[in-house]
Amino acid sequence: MRDRLVVAFIALALLVVAGAGTVRAITLSGQLEEVAQDFVALEAPRLARALAHARETGAVVDEEYLAPYAGPRVRLTYSRPGAAPVVLSGAEFDAGRGGTASATVLDGDATLLVERTPPPISTQWGGDWQVTAPLLLVLVTLAALIGFLMARWLSAPFRRLAVAAAALGRGRLDLDLPATTIPEARAIADALAGSAQELRCRLERERKFTQTASHQLRTPLTGLRLRLEDTLADPASSPDAREVALEALRSVGRLSEVVAELVDLAARDPLVSGAVVPLTRLAQDVGARWSTTLAGDGRGFGWSVQGEGGATVTPGPLEQALDLLLAHVRAACQGPVRMVWRGEETSVEVALHCTREAGCLTEAVETVVAPVLEAVGGRAELLPEQAALRLRVPRR
Repeated sequence: MRDRLVVAFIALALLVVAGAGTVRAITLSGQLEEVAQDFVALEAPRLARALAHARETGAVVDEEYLAPYAGPRVRLTYSRPGAAPVVLSGAEFDAGRGGTASATVLDGDATLLVERTPPPISTQWGGDWQVTAPLLLVLVTLAALIGFLMARWLSAPFRRLAVAAAALGRGRLDLDLPATTIPEARAIADALAGSAQELRCRLERERKFTQTASHQLRTPLTGLRLRLEDTLADPASSPDAREVALEALRSVGRLSEVVAELVDLAARDPLVSGAVVPLTRLAQDVGARWSTTLAGDGRGFGWSVQGEGGATVTPGPLEQALDLLLAHVRAACQGPVRMVWRGEETSVEVALHCTREAGCLTEAVETVVAPVLEAVGGRAELLPEQAALRLRVPRR
């Protein structure tokens, strides 16, 4: 986008210069025509006096006589009855050039036509290219510089929007949207914010649905299982009743397994289709980003992956929670930081170890990461004996 804007500014500058040159040429052409008209208007009386003097002295009006009155862009045509016309034309006179000024001088039966063509305009921008070319180069350079600065200013919100869109595609909900006055960028930012809000509401609905469905289905099944077990344990129950209760108990067990599979399937469904990444890759990305940041503060940072390192996970929610947590730890805690990633069958666990200062990790659990994790069905817990904080989120 920036390259195209720079080229557009250069093209616009050249177009403006060409337009200005055209206007200059038209204006200058009109001025030169006026100069030619003024010349013949002033020259006509002088020629009239010259013809009158020739008549009085009996001089012959020929090319030699008219030569002092001719110029490089002037043509004199002397005509009289019964004689061939005398024509004296300057070397730079152009009969086909527009804007030629003319005047007729009468001397009895004789006439003298004086014509003058305006000087040609060598270029639209001026004939001195030693001056024009550097000026044109300066204008193009200035246009490129202005275009580059304008392109940076115009493209900056769109670059941030691209980063925000990529973050939303990974499942992150804390989008860094630009505050801009560009209507198109603002419309895109509003659309991304709306999408993030819809995703947040969807996660909340799914979490509540999963919890409610699990409770509403498992509670009556548990009660039914207890009643059936009581029937089997009752000595007064007939063999037929025992057989029916046993078969019903098997059906309840199978139904409980189906409910568990449905709940587990809902928990495994990716938040954003196609956004899942291997756990090791996510750990590398977070580790590389924060090791540089903490190293700049003179603090060590280490990380390791245990368990199912190849397990896939939707990176957005966990990445968002860890960024918030590490930013809090950087500001409120001291000492080196170590993270241990562990992939499990249905969830991912991240343990963060650091030197605690005045309950900084406790505050992090309550105010920083808990709201983010709860939205996706995760949780955070403090491990006082290990001076650590453990995060657990579904792999979905």
